Amino acid sequence: MQSKKFNTKSILLHLSLLIGSCLIIFLPWQVYIFHMYPLEANWEMNSYQKHLTEVLEGHDGPFYYYFDWLRISYGEIIYIPIIWFLWKTLIHKKNYSLLLFTIWFIVPYIFFSFAKTKTINYTLFASPAIFIIISVFCSMLYSFRKRIRYKWATYSILFLLIALPIRYTIERTRMFEKRDRNPKWAIELRELSNNLNSDSIVLFNVKRSIETMFYTNTIAYSEIPTKEMIEKIIEEGYLVYLNDNNQVDISLKNIEGSNIIKLSD
Repeated sequence: MQSKKFNTKSILLHLSLLIGSCLIIFLPWQVYIFHMYPLEANWEMNSYQKHLTEVLEGHDGPFYYYFDWLRISYGEIIYIPIIWFLWKTLIHKKNYSLLLFTIWFIVPYIFFSFAKTKTINYTLFASPAIFIIISVFCSMLYSFRKRIRYKWATYSILFLLIALPIRYTIERTRMFEKRDRNPKWAIELRELSNNLNSDSIVLFNVKRSIETMFYTNTIAYSEIPTKEMIEKIIEEGYLVYLNDNNQVDISLKNIEGSNIIKLSD
C-alpha cells in the first residue's frame, strides 16, 4: 500500500487514462439514447435525481440500511475488519493510502444513506475497497497469528470471513435446490404469446410482469389499470388484456376493446 512507485505526473497520467476510458465507454451511449429516444432519456435522467428526494418503487429503508446490508453482502463479521481499518486510518492520519480506501468505502455509504430510495446496487462500486480492507485485515491477522494467545480465534475469524459470504451465496441462489425449469405459468405465457400473435399487447394484473415480458413480446404490468388508462392505451392502437384473478372490477371488464384472460398464480 506504500510502494511510492508513482509520482504526481504518473498519477495524473493514469487518472487521465482512467477518465478517458470511462468517457469512451459511457459517452457514446448517452449521445445515442438522447438522440434516438429523447423523451425516455430525459425521463430516466429526471428519475435519477428523484432517487435522492423520493422513495421510488417501494425501495425505502432506514438510514443505516446500507451498513446493515454489509453483513448480508460480505458476511456477518465484516464489521471487524472495517472497524479495525477505520481505527488504523485514524491513528495513522498521514497514511494517505489508508485514507484513500476509507474514503472510497465510507463516502458512498454515507451519501446514499441520505437518499430516500435505497437499493443495494448503489454502493456496489465501493466493493473493491471493501475487498481490499478485508485482504489487509486478513494479512495482518495471519502475520500476527503466533503472537496472539488464542490462535483458534484468529483462524476462526479468517475462516468465517470466507465461509459466511459463501453460505449466503448458496442460500440466496438456491443452487442445490431442485426447481421446475418449465413451470405452468411459463407454459401459459408462451401459449398466450403464440395465440395472440401480436407485438401490440398490454397485459395488466399479472403477478410476474418482468418474467412475462421475458417470455413474450407482451408489455406487462402488475397493477390493475384505471378506466382512463385502458381507454387511452386502446386509443393508441394497443390490445389490452386483463388477467382476471377475481380482483378486477366489472366496469373494467365491460370496456369495449379490453379482453379478459385467466392465468395461473
